[in-house]
Amino acid sequence: TIDAPAATFVGTDSFCNNKSLTSISLGSDELLEITKVGNNNESLQVVKIPAGLTAISDSFNSCSAISEVYCKATTPPALVNSFDAITATAKIYVPFTSKESYKTAEGWSHYADMIVGYDFENETVFDPSTLRIGDLVAVNGVQGIVFQVGKVVKLVSVEQGSSLVWGNYGVASGATNHSDGASNMRRIKSIDGWENKYPAFKWCADLGDGWYLPSTQELYKIYSTQTFTNPKLTTPLADGVYWSSTEQRGVSTFGFPTAHHLLMKSGAVVASEKSSEHGDARA
Repeated sequence: TIDAPAATFVGTDSFCNNKSLTSISLGSDELLEITKVGNNNESLQVVKIPAGLTAISDSFNSCSAISEVYCKATTPPALVNSFDAITATAKIYVPFTSKESYKTAEGWSHYADMIVGYDFENETVFDPSTLRIGDLVAVNGVQGIVFQVGKVVKLVSVEQGSSLVWGNYGVASGATNHSDGASNMRRIKSIDGWENKYPAFKWCADLGDGWYLPSTQELYKIYSTQTFTNPKLTTPLADGVYWSSTEQRGVSTFGFPTAHHLLMKSGAVVASEKSSEHGDARA
């Protein structure tokens, strides 16, 4: 067994050609990339990958005994030419909020049928069928409340950002998706200097990987389920006016791009100046 909880760097050709090695655990979140690691280990059964890893290349090949892979990274690391001998009965455990992302990510999609949502905090397989709207769930230490169940489980953050500017007044961002806030978040993150230009998005991103400013339709879903979510919140949703991540297409009657607020007391959606500080944020 190799257990390296503090390793911030693993050199090329590390942990290879060991017939008796059964487990490799790389635990430091500061470890970012591994190349040609853990190859040609015929007895290797368990691989544990830390949350900070961003790239895996030419690793864990010729290891046909691998039965369990645990990857804590919420954003799927780039996966190139790795796990070439893993069998169809193996399981790849990933954060339950990221399971669908892994299944469609380049490299990982080849192993889609092996990917299983996992609750790393409680060290148990995550079963979304047991969740109900209003349940409190922790994701990487950040608490959220379930507002959507089914194939895709969605949470609204317990924490709230108050009096935030949507961002970059007068400039169209292209974040116009009404149903998918994650898509809008990716669009904003593609803009140079977005962290300083889009405060409401930055607040959500600071909660950690996977959190984003919800779209108009996602906010409306949060509005419609607040009977179940409000009892778990210190600041009830009904008291707030919340930014969506959805920018209004084209130029408004104000003569400049606006973004959509949602009024939690009524569910009404209104277009507002993106420089307004009258909006709160929930991820």
